[in-house]
Amino acid sequence: MVDALAARGGRDERSARPRYRGPRCDATPVNKVDRLGSWLVCTRFDTGLREPRLAVAIPPSFTEMLVRQPDAARAWRMASREIFLTYLSRATE
Repeated sequence: MVDALAARGGRDERSARPRYRGPRCDATPVNKVDRLGSWLVCTRFDTGLREPRLAVAIPPSFTEMLVRQPDAARAWRMASREIFLTYLSRATE
């Protein structure tokens, strides 16, 4: 069972690392992000983690990404969907 699922958003302009927003916690990251020009893209994710606290990177400016980088936005949507469906369904077990 997942004890906590933290969403992370925003970005550090100096790097491709997502910036955590919210109370600090010792969460294990579920997805990895890299840069595609000025955008952050989800490059991989792990739906097999069993740690009690997980963090999910969320893309900043998603609405703008839909217009300017629709393929990257679609990839985020599909990855996020699989991540949340997997972990939220597991949390109810």
